[in-house]
Amino acid sequence: METAAHHNAPDGRISHNDLVATGRFENGHPLRVQSAANHVLRTPGLESQIDTAAHGGNPDNNISRNDLRHEIAQQIWLTREVDNLLDEIDDVLAEGAEEFVRQYCQNGGS
Repeated sequence: METAAHHNAPDGRISHNDLVATGRFENGHPLRVQSAANHVLRTPGLESQIDTAAHGGNPDNNISRNDLRHEIAQQIWLTREVDNLLDEIDDVLAEGAEEFVRQYCQNGGS
């Protein structure tokens, strides 16, 4: 992918032009790689978000392996945080439902 716009000359980084070249369905990249490139290009702010992941918010207009590692780690952390929050919500809803049913039954169903 990093060589898509550079005629197979690796430079260790994925530029915007590499993403565009990879996203073309006629260039021989696997469909999942082409789809990923197009997703990054079509999602507002995602290319910039990944580009700055390892630089503390400072863009360099290239996506490095370090940028990708940091972005993946951030996404894993966010997924875990959301899962934990959903577990807490489930617990609260379960406790609230039990109390509601208990009070409903004590009041004779009304």
